[in-house]
Amino acid sequence: MVVIEATTGQEAIERFQESDINEISLILMDIHMPQTNGIEACQTIRAMDRPDAKTVPIIALTGSGSDEQIAQIHKAGMNRHLGKPVDKHQLMNTINYYCGKKKTDEQ
Repeated sequence: MVVIEATTGQEAIERFQESDINEISLILMDIHMPQTNGIEACQTIRAMDRPDAKTVPIIALTGSGSDEQIAQIHKAGMNRHLGKPVDKHQLMNTINYYCGKKKTDEQ
C-alpha cells in the first residue's frame, strides 16, 4: 500500500488531480479539514472530467455521525462513512472491500 497524504481538503483535490488515471485506488477523506472540508473536496473530485473521478471509492471519516451529516456524506458522492475513533479492523475491512481484496458481511 502506498499512502499519499494531504493535510487539507484542497491538497486532497490537488493530489487526485495530479495523479495518473486510476493511480489512486481509494480515498480516506476526513470531513473536518482546513481550507476545503471533506464534503466539498469530494464534490470537487466527483465533478472532475476524468473517468476515475466518478468511480474511486471515497470513505468519509468523521467524529460526528448524525443522520444529517451521514446523508450529506452520501449525497456528496462518498461511498461509506466510518466514525471516529476508527476501529482498525473495520478500516482494514473497508479498504480491502473497496480495493477488491476481500468481501465481508460488514459491507
